[in-house]
Order: sequence, then C-alpha cells, then structure tokens
Amino acid sequence: MAMKKILADYILDLRLIQKNVRLFLVGGLLMGVLSAFIQLLLNLYLKQIGYQEGFIGRVLSLGSFGAMTAALPAVYLAARFKIKPILLLTIVLMSVAYFVLSLSPWSSLILIAAFVGGLLMAVKNVVSAPFLMRNSTERERTLIFALNFSTWIVSGIFGSLGGGWLHDVYLRMTGSDVKSYQYAMITAVVIGMLALIPFSLIKSPEPRPDDLSRIFSWGALKAKRKLFFKLTFPYLLVGAGAGLIIPFLNLYFRNRFHLEPGRIGVYFAVLQCAMLVAVLIVPIMNAILDTLRLWC
Repeated sequence: MAMKKILADYILDLRLIQKNVRLFLVGGLLMGVLSAFIQLLLNLYLKQIGYQEGFIGRVLSLGSFGAMTAALPAVYLAARFKIKPILLLTIVLMSVAYFVLSLSPWSSLILIAAFVGGLLMAVKNVVSAPFLMRNSTERERTLIFALNFSTWIVSGIFGSLGGGWLHDVYLRMTGSDVKSYQYAMITAVVIGMLALIPFSLIKSPEPRPDDLSRIFSWGALKAKRKLFFKLTFPYLLVGAGAGLIIPFLNLYFRNRFHLEPGRIGVYFAVLQCAMLVAVLIVPIMNAILDTLRLWC
C-alpha cells in the first residue's frame, strides 16, 4: 500500500507541473542536444584539422573559465529581469559561438568562441533554478529539479548518438572527414536554435523585489561559509579529476582504439543512460525515506 501511495503521489506531482516548466524543459532538451554534439565532436574535429592536445586543452579550459565567469552575473540577471528574454538571447548568441567554432580557420577566434559558448551555457544553467522556483510549488519542486537534470541527460544521450551517426552519414556523403565534422556541428546549431520556439511561448513572471536576497546573499555566504565549503570542496576534487579525463575521453577512444565517432557516441550514450536511471529514482527514494521516517 505504501508503494502504491508513493507512485500515486509521483503521478500527481507530474500533473502539477506548470506549462512554463514544460516549455522550459523542451527548450533545455534542444539546447542539451547542441551541447552534447559539441562535446562529442569538437575535440575530434580540432584534432582532425591539425591542432594538438595542448591547444585543445586550452579550448576546453576557456569554455570552463567562461562558465565560471558567468555564474555570479547570471544570478544577478535572473533576480532583476524576466528570464524569458535572457533565455532567448542566450540561445541566439550561443548558437553563433558554436557556429564559429565549427567553421573558423583562426585559432584565436576558436578560443574566443569557446569562452563565449561556455559563458552562455552557464547563464542558461544558472537561471534555471530561479525560473523553476518561480514556476513551481514546494510539493512538486523536487520532482521538477530532477526532471530538469534528467532532461539534460536525455539530451546527452540523443546528442551523443545523433552526433556520431550524423558524422558518419556526412562522411559517406562528402568523403571528407573535416566537412563531416563541420556539417554535423552546424546541424547541432540548427537543432539548438529550435529552442527559440518553446522559450518564446513561455509567459515569464516578473521578478520579485526580494529575489536577489533569496537567490544570493553575501551575508548568508559569510555566515554559512563552513557549510558551503563542506558542500563544494568534494565537487572541486571530483571536478578536478573528471576534468583530467572526461573532456579527452573521445580523443582517447579515437587514438587508442581507432574508433569512429559513431561508436564513440554510443559509449557516451551508455554513460548518460546510467546517470539517467540514477536521477529518475531520486524523487521515489526521497518518498520512500520519508515513509520510513514516519514508521520509525
């Protein structure tokens, strides 16, 4: 009976999700496909046109640096302005940046585009939380945040499979490895631009006067600095280790095992599938734990 009630509550929470959130999730899915295409193909493309791992590492690090640079300004923007125009502008500029990455023959422009692309992707990710908070109630909020993260993972699955498959299709059509990478990434940009459709249908609520203090507070950061350190330091260690491995995993598969992008995309998709299963069961596990606390 307890499990039946948990499932019934889970379905009810799904029905409570507002239209704005559903549109946001669709747009996020399309943006995630764009990001997954680039994550799979960019390193391989840069290597194919003659750049070495040192330069590729600088491209990746500039993307991460752009994301770090955007974090606090994005919080301020989300608290002071409607989030809908921020999303629309972000997807347009990010698509331009990735289009430049796909075609630019100049290393300096590639580095700038990587920085801008990372910055804009971070803006989208940062404004997600206040947007979802404004368009949900406490009851379904945990489920919505889980769905937002799982949507990103699903887009990674489709992007990984689609990116590798499209590269192979374009390779058969053109006979050129370089052009096949370029065409596949340009296709990803077109897919990402489609996010303008659901984002434009969002009815963005006005920010409240106390939004900035609710989203971010220097006083709260100072008062709870020890707690924040305990929460963030493990992520710093995990991120440092992952940063040494994950961004170059596609190059490792390519150089060590001579795999084609289509096969590498399958491996990336399997990794995302495992993460998806873990994320989707989080709300159910929370409900089970709450039930056990009541019994105890």
